[in-house]
Amino acid sequence: SNIDLSGVTLTQIRDNKVIRVVPAVWNLVAAASPAVLVNDATVLNDLTVNAGESFSPNSYSITVSGNITCNGTWSKGTGTITLSGTADQSIDFNSETIEDLVVDKTSGTVTFTGGFTTDSLTVTQGTLDANSQAVTVSGNLTCAAGTTVTET
Repeated sequence: SNIDLSGVTLTQIRDNKVIRVVPAVWNLVAAASPAVLVNDATVLNDLTVNAGESFSPNSYSITVSGNITCNGTWSKGTGTITLSGTADQSIDFNSETIEDLVVDKTSGTVTFTGGFTTDSLTVTQGTLDANSQAVTVSGNLTCAAGTTVTET
């Protein structure tokens, strides 16, 4: 099943100017396989891959402001996954291999609740708690000044 969010948009406005218009949904649930993105997407809350199902971002980037729970299969794409927003986030990729991962949070903590492998991990702002999970970064691990990375 292709996931086309082109008809649903989120417009971000700053200083009375449109700075970005992107396809956006509140929750994204991959409940039928294969679920494949056909454009960049913003998930304002949670992204869930149901057990027995598969999800692929394809070559597109996805921004998630809530939790990510993969109970099925994550088919690695070539885009970027960005974790954003102000609330705490729980991230479990079910030991899958994922595309580049970026933590860009103005507040709140990203906590890994499952292991995974990624090409690169970048923390541009915010707090990341690896939570004793097995995380493999095959490329670059980059943390900007002022960010916090812990392992509890």
